[in-house]
Amino acid sequence: MLHRGDAVGRHTLRLRDLLVARGISSRVYVELIDPETSSDTELAYSYSDHCEAGDVLLYQLATASDLAPWLAARSETLVVNYHNITPPEFFAAWDNRLALHQVRARSELLMLAPRTALAVAVSSHNEAELRAAGYRATRVVPPAAMLTASTDARPHNGDSMAHPSSRSHGARWLCVGRMAPNKALQVTLMALLVTRAHHDPG
Repeated sequence: MLHRGDAVGRHTLRLRDLLVARGISSRVYVELIDPETSSDTELAYSYSDHCEAGDVLLYQLATASDLAPWLAARSETLVVNYHNITPPEFFAAWDNRLALHQVRARSELLMLAPRTALAVAVSSHNEAELRAAGYRATRVVPPAAMLTASTDARPHNGDSMAHPSSRSHGARWLCVGRMAPNKALQVTLMALLVTRAHHDPG
C-alpha cells in the first residue's frame, strides 16, 4: 500500500512528481490499494497493460511484499530504493509474527540483489546493508521528500539549526521515531550520555 502520511509514501509521491516535472512518465504501482491514495496508485498486476520497451522498474523496499518475487521474475531493468528493514531481533521479544515478517523482508532483499541494476540507499548505513546483501552498484541519495523547490539550503538568520560554531552551547540532538520497542530509543539516550561524557559536555 501507499500511505500518504509515512516517510516512504511521501518519498514515492514526491519522486513521482519530480520525474513527471522532468518529462518522464511515471506511475505508482502497489500490491494493495489504500483508499486514501487510490487516485495516485494502480495495482501492480495491471502493469502488463502499460509496459513498454525500455521501462525501468523502481521498487521502494521497506518491508516484505508479494511484489518482490513478481519483480524477480520480470525482465525490465530494476532499481531498488532501500529504506531499511528493522532487524527481526528487535521485534522477536514482543511480536513474533512481526519478527517473522522482517525475516521474510530480509530474504527478499537478498533475493533481488542479483537482479538489480542499481540499488539506492537513503543513508550510508543503508548502503552498507545493501553491499552486505550482495548489491553491486549502490548509491546514497537522500529521500525525495526532503527536496524542496528552492535550491537555497542555507539556514536563515536565527535558525535554531545553525552551524554549531555559531552557538554558545553544544550540539542539539533530535531523535525521530515512534515510542515502540523496535525503535530502540534507549540506544539514542545511551549515545547522548556517552557523547556528553566524552566529546560534547554542552
